[in-house]
Amino acid sequence: MRCSREFLRPFPMLSLCLVFVMVGYADEKQSADDKRGNIVGGNTYNNPILGMTIRLPGTWQFIENPVPDQPQDPSCRGPLCGMPEVNVALESRSGASPLHGIFLAAYRLSPEYLNRQRYPLKKFAEAMLPGSMQGTGWAPQGDLNAIQLDGKPAYRLFARNLTIESKKGFGYVCESNNYIFMLIGSAFSSPNDLQSAIENMKFGGPHH
Repeated sequence: MRCSREFLRPFPMLSLCLVFVMVGYADEKQSADDKRGNIVGGNTYNNPILGMTIRLPGTWQFIENPVPDQPQDPSCRGPLCGMPEVNVALESRSGASPLHGIFLAAYRLSPEYLNRQRYPLKKFAEAMLPGSMQGTGWAPQGDLNAIQLDGKPAYRLFARNLTIESKKGFGYVCESNNYIFMLIGSAFSSPNDLQSAIENMKFGGPHH
């Protein structure tokens, strides 16, 4: 296996460190809607670009502008530079208080980076999960675990909040429709319900 230094350090920290900060809190219209996805019946999130469907606990809504546009680092090289093409955050609430949050960021990969022998999924996961926590108030809990999401190889990492002990976090990196995506969930209560919902996501639809 040969991975260049450019791949090992391409992560856009300025924008993606905000992922853990924001959790819990354009092209033509059709394309923009596909990238954002939609919430059906208050609790089922669909993303046509990724072919993803997640049936979530409770009632959910979008968080507008979850990661503001940031200037691109000119020294960044690799597949994960700049703002993610898919940049979505959702939350469920009980009154004024958030219960669960999800952030989804996805980058479309050029053909070069679809070669999993040269660029293993684990290398993406190492950059996208532990790498995005620096300076956010979250810290990794344990190691990356290889799992499957609806039959697709994926990696999972649990996280702990350094200031709110009851707040639990878990992140996933997976690939779908030539996109590499990171999905992070956080929960103030019933973390097992949210974790189970995420890990039972389904892939399908016209882009699958």
